[in-house]
Amino acid sequence: MAIRADITDRKRAEEARAYLADVVESSDDAIVAKTLEGTITAWNPGAERLYGYSAEEVLGRPMRMLLPPERADEETDILARLRRGESVKHYETVRVTKGCRRIDVSVTISPIRDREGIVIGASNVGRDITDRKHAERALRDSEERMRLFIEHAPAALAMFDREMCYLCASHRWLTDYGMEGRDLRGKSHYEMFGEVPEYWKQLHRRGLNGEVLTADCDRFERADGLVRWLKWEIRPWHDAKGEVGGIVIFAEDITERKNSEDALRESEQRLEARVAQRTAEMEAANRELEAFTYSVSHDLRAPLRHVAGFSRILTEDFGPQLPAEARDHIRRIEDGVRRMGVLVDELLNLARVGRDAVKTERTNLNAIVQEVVSELQPEITGRVLNWKIASMPPAVCNPALIKQVFWNFIANALKFTRPRTHADIEISCECENGNLVIAVRDNGVGFNMKYVDKLFGVFQRLHRGEDFEGTGVGLATVQRIVHKHGGRVWAEGELDQGATFYFTLPAIDAPSTAVPSEAAPMS
Repeated sequence: MAIRADITDRKRAEEARAYLADVVESSDDAIVAKTLEGTITAWNPGAERLYGYSAEEVLGRPMRMLLPPERADEETDILARLRRGESVKHYETVRVTKGCRRIDVSVTISPIRDREGIVIGASNVGRDITDRKHAERALRDSEERMRLFIEHAPAALAMFDREMCYLCASHRWLTDYGMEGRDLRGKSHYEMFGEVPEYWKQLHRRGLNGEVLTADCDRFERADGLVRWLKWEIRPWHDAKGEVGGIVIFAEDITERKNSEDALRESEQRLEARVAQRTAEMEAANRELEAFTYSVSHDLRAPLRHVAGFSRILTEDFGPQLPAEARDHIRRIEDGVRRMGVLVDELLNLARVGRDAVKTERTNLNAIVQEVVSELQPEITGRVLNWKIASMPPAVCNPALIKQVFWNFIANALKFTRPRTHADIEISCECENGNLVIAVRDNGVGFNMKYVDKLFGVFQRLHRGEDFEGTGVGLATVQRIVHKHGGRVWAEGELDQGATFYFTLPAIDAPSTAVPSEAAPMS
């Protein structure tokens, strides 16, 4: 007798259970089975990897062993829902591993039913989301720090999403745009500002496309019609995926500064116009004065020649017959004529220096100094002089005019050291800021610095004519020569302690400091 039974369904069920077991065993997720009392009945390798316990260590033990103390009631709530046949899907919570490490997990808990549909237990599928949660917390912390930074920034700052809705704004932004006390979060920037020019909308779109935009000064018309000037910057900000999440706008109201700059610029332009006008007037006056000086000086020569001629005739024809007092008067007249002649010559020279253009060339300053000292030899004879003359680099200048400068300074040094038994005269040269600074120093009678401003004026003298001869034109000529070379001239002195006269020339091939070389004493 043979009995046959169809076991196809049973075999299929066994194969399905075997396949399901393979899936559970090979899954990377932690798959755990438990009773309705929370006792663990199954534990796959994924659970071992996630929680650190082997199956032998947990089977028959309560699921609560994986919960941190503060979540102890969580299991009670879950079991109650399972008894009602409910599922708990993608529930994010915290679990504790064998090494007491807290991990973030996402769990899906489903009821297990028997053939009659009665819930007899639960499956618990858990996935480690610790890294994701850390990243989310880091992102939230970063966003919170950014929000706090923006809200408390001393400048006008606002952060927007891709729809140009406010995420946060600084207190300064609210103040500058009249929005104090209003909560802007989630509200559209365009709604808050009313009619926003298309120009600004284009800038916002460019920022949302990843561009960084800046402007140092831009006109902005507010909704109330008030025109302001802004310095602004638009930068995109990126989300966790690296995509542009929105833009941040920095705006500084520079209206007051711009108004001040505009006013200052207008003032400077008016001042420049006045200076140009005054300069033109002064140049015209100088030209007229030079022409007048030249004309007067030239016209004075004829009467001076007449006075000199008739004085000479009186002396030659009637000298023996004249009394001594008359001859003394004639001598005084002749001295005055000679001094007047010298003055006329110096005035003509001053006018010529102011009128003529300066032609420059590479010049040996050492040769000029030696030439001047040689020509002044009559003033040196019979005196004890200690010379200290520096070796000077060449300069681009007019040799004849610069010789006048050295002649005047050295002659003055010789003149004002006459009262000294031993006279010291030093000529030094240094290079400073691309200029040669030349100094002529003496130990003569000096002068009072209170009157230094008068030194370089025409006909200005600080010593009596009876004590030291001079016309008061020489230093004015020197100043004009130096100024025409683009340099400057000044003096320092002290009564009875000597004086130093300085002037500058543009340097070429000059060392940082000239090396002094003492010349032999001249007597």
